[in-house]
Amino acid sequence: MSHLSKELKTLKGLIVPSQWDNNGKITGIAVSCFDEEEYQILMDEIGRGLMGFLHKQVEIFGQCTGRNRTKTIRVKGFSINDWTDLIDEREN
Repeated sequence: MSHLSKELKTLKGLIVPSQWDNNGKITGIAVSCFDEEEYQILMDEIGRGLMGFLHKQVEIFGQCTGRNRTKTIRVKGFSINDWTDLIDEREN
C-alpha cells in the first residue's frame, strides 16, 4: 500500500529535464536536490515558468507530494541562483 503525504518544503538544487516527447522535446522538469533527492515539478503556470532555467541552481518553495519513490512539488515561489556568484578559493 502506498503512502501519500503533503507538506510545504523549501528545496535547493538544479532544474533538470525529466520527460521528453517522441521528438525529443522536453515536456517535464524536475529539481535535483543537493541531497540526491529528485522532485518532479508540477507543470502548472509557475512550473512551466521554470522551463527556461534548465541547469540553473534554484531555491523553490511549494507543496510536496510523495507516493512511494515518486515525489512531486507544486511550486508556490522560486529564486534563481547564478553559479557565477560562487568563488573558487583555489583561484585566489
